[in-house]
Amino acid sequence: MYKIDKKDSKPTPRSKYPFKSMEVGDSFFVPNGVYSPRSPGVYINAYTLGSQAIPNSKWCARTLTENGVKGLRIWRVK
Repeated sequence: MYKIDKKDSKPTPRSKYPFKSMEVGDSFFVPNGVYSPRSPGVYINAYTLGSQAIPNSKWCARTLTENGVKGLRIWRVK
């Protein structure tokens, strides 16, 4: 039988991407190992997860090569 701990009601949420802590003008880079143009899940998450995390926010994403690494940069624009 397992003991029930009443004080720990739910785990702290974990997010792979820093949408909630971003301010307007902030951005982050997702390297090609995570992002693939054939699998644009991160690109879609920039709009859905970012908008859910911060209501009335706007997001922009572009594929770029930074320091020889291809990937996706996501900005908060509003």
